[in-house]
This record gives sequence, C-alpha cells and structure tokens, in this order.
Amino acid sequence: MNTIEKMKKIKKRYWTLAIAIVGVIVLVLIGKNHQAEPVSYTVIRVDVSDELLLAGTIDAQQRVNLGFAASGRVSKNNYKVGDFVKKGAVIAEISQNNLNSSLVQAQANYTLTKADTASVVVGAELSYERQVSEQKSIVDGLYQ
Repeated sequence: MNTIEKMKKIKKRYWTLAIAIVGVIVLVLIGKNHQAEPVSYTVIRVDVSDELLLAGTIDAQQRVNLGFAASGRVSKNNYKVGDFVKKGAVIAEISQNNLNSSLVQAQANYTLTKADTASVVVGAELSYERQVSEQKSIVDGLYQ
C-alpha cells in the first residue's frame, strides 16, 4: 500500500468517527427534550372483576343421593357446601305443609266415616228391634 491510500483510509475513519459522535450528540439532545415534559396521571378507584367461562364437568370425589319419604320442597338446609357430614346426620328438611294438610284431611275423613257408621248402626239397631217385635207379634198370633 502506498502512503496516499493509507492517508485516505485514515481520513475515512476520522470522518466515520466524527459522524457517529455527532449522531450520538443529536440523539442525546432529542432524548432530553422528550424527558423534560412532565407526565401526569389521574388515579381513580375501580372495581375489577374477571370472568372465565369454560365448558366442562365438575365431579365430586364422593356422591350422595338424598331420598325423602315424601315429596315436597326443601325448607331447611343444615349444611353448607364443603362442610363435613357424619353418617346419620339430618342434612335437609322438607316443608311439612303438605303432610299437615294430608293429616287434617285424613282426620276429617275418619270423623265423617265414624259418624256415618254410627248412624248406620243406630238405624240397623232400630230396624232389628222393629223386625224382632214384628216377628214376635206374628209368633204370638200363631199361638193363639
């Protein structure tokens, strides 16, 4: 390489270095101008809730089928979800309104039937006595 080529190469390096320094200075000045502006935010209180909708099935580790002697609406639930229940414990109670009305109806039917039966018995006794007296008078008439 000759000296002129070396000089050109050195000049190229200086110019590249000078341009890079000027670029860095320009970037620093631009960055300072943008940072000098104050930024303000308004803070407000907001309730946030997220809802996740997924399709699938949930299966309990153990299942219990409840059975009642009579049909009706559940009036009292003695346990909450997740509570431990011992064997034989009363978990829920059924409204007894229907049972009470059925009991009152059955008692009314019993009383009515009892009254009807009593009147039939009285009528039968009177009829029996009348039959007996008629037969007695017939028999007495035959003996004469």
